Amino acid sequence: MISDYPLYISENAIQYTKTKKVFTAKQKKGKAMEKKIKESVGTLLAHIIKIDHRDIEKMAPLFCEIMGQDFQCSPEEAEAFLRRIVNEPYDLDAHIQIINQALREDKLSKFHLLEQLNHVIYSDRITPQDYEIFEEIKNRLFGRE
Repeated sequence: MISDYPLYISENAIQYTKTKKVFTAKQKKGKAMEKKIKESVGTLLAHIIKIDHRDIEKMAPLFCEIMGQDFQCSPEEAEAFLRRIVNEPYDLDAHIQIINQALREDKLSKFHLLEQLNHVIYSDRITPQDYEIFEEIKNRLFGRE
């Protein structure tokens, strides 16, 4: 039954509704950005595994551990992600740019990421190319191109 009385919505209710919509939009945007960052960090870490032609079976546990620490990521999801990155082309520059945009002046997080990248490098055979790439990424993260 529909009421014959006019519906009254207070200003507070309207403001709450507007705020709730904005908050929900920000949450969705935040989740989308988090997904992009997750993809970019994973790509950066997997890059060393790919260029060195490292054994994915051997590297998957470390990759899963690192991805699980920083992102809510199951071991199965992380391993599937690693396999996909190693087998598909990607634009490393674009992923570094996404990380830079996300972390901006957060030097501690950038150092943490470099520490994780270093962990991937020294977890298996180390090549001079590994540290050339490490230095290049470090310089790009800290604006020393």
